[in-house]
Amino acid sequence: MFNLFERVSVYDMLSMVIPGYLVAIFLLRILVPELPLDYGNPTLWIVAFCVSYIIGICVHYGSRIIFGWLGHNQWLADKAYSKAQADISRRRDVAQSGNPATSQENYYALYFKFWGNAALSYIPQMEAQLSFLRSMCVVGVLYSVFGCRFIISSCVISCVVVLTIICFIAIIILRGKIYYYYYEADGYWSIPTSEPYSAVQPHRNEVTNPTTEHENEQ
Repeated sequence: MFNLFERVSVYDMLSMVIPGYLVAIFLLRILVPELPLDYGNPTLWIVAFCVSYIIGICVHYGSRIIFGWLGHNQWLADKAYSKAQADISRRRDVAQSGNPATSQENYYALYFKFWGNAALSYIPQMEAQLSFLRSMCVVGVLYSVFGCRFIISSCVISCVVVLTIICFIAIIILRGKIYYYYYEADGYWSIPTSEPYSAVQPHRNEVTNPTTEHENEQ
């Protein structure tokens, strides 16, 4: 039971409840626009939370299907790998031309040496943010296409369209960043011990396939 609650983060909750609530409001305004709601009734908020969470789960898995092409995008992976290797080579060139002990390259090598797998502990949060943006992108498309049925202001519709486009761009950037961080870590974990900056290397883990346990469970 405690392990279950530990695995449910704030990001997980927000990525389900917020998109689910927006879709629930959307459906209510489309199907029963005149439905009276007593916002002072606490029972209504409990029901709204549960319904929003359930709808949010459906939106989440629906967005995973829609953005399935982004699960492992070869173009993004190749671009991130090339950038990671270029940045590592640049830092090593700078380190050799100056003081290696205090160089940025040595800092990175020490960081991955001492932290090991924990050096990528922020990846699950990034995956949760990616999940939230995917769901919000789907919600944005719904409001952009059908929102004119209950949203009078064209300015509001335009803002929703712009925010949806921003979410889509953020999804692409975030996925590329996740690839980059995996390939960067693999560049340090796979350094032979005979090379500079690698007197003690952590146990290498296979990270060439950037798919986290967190994402697999979503």
